[in-house]
Amino acid sequence: MPRNVGEPAVNMPRLFETRLVQLGLATPSQILDAIEIAAAERPPLGRLAVARGLMTMRSVFRVVEAQAGSGLRFGDQAVALGCLREADLFELLRAQCEMRADFVSVLVRQGVASREVLEAARSEFRRDSIEADADLARMV
Repeated sequence: MPRNVGEPAVNMPRLFETRLVQLGLATPSQILDAIEIAAAERPPLGRLAVARGLMTMRSVFRVVEAQAGSGLRFGDQAVALGCLREADLFELLRAQCEMRADFVSVLVRQGVASREVLEAARSEFRRDSIEADADLARMV
């Protein structure tokens, strides 16, 4: 999105997904579908905890059972029950985020656009975000 030099990027979208819709590369429905697919491909926290030896299957079931009445997220419930330490939860959440499906890859698999087109849009978005951050820093 070209801007005049010195013009702040006030209306620039801050989310890559929004940019794809604005560019006409994806519809809001395609974006939502891709977000759901990417989230579904992320390994569940309990499975990661068991794989890393931080919890047993018995404790995972105990957490899930307690979760039904508490409304807490799995990790918060596991910490509340003493099944996980808070430090372990943070490490599991970090690992889980690193394992999520690449959003561009999901869109490519869904046939939304080619990898080349989406990667070019992502590069432009990152460039514009850096410029916008610099503009904001100069304004402060």
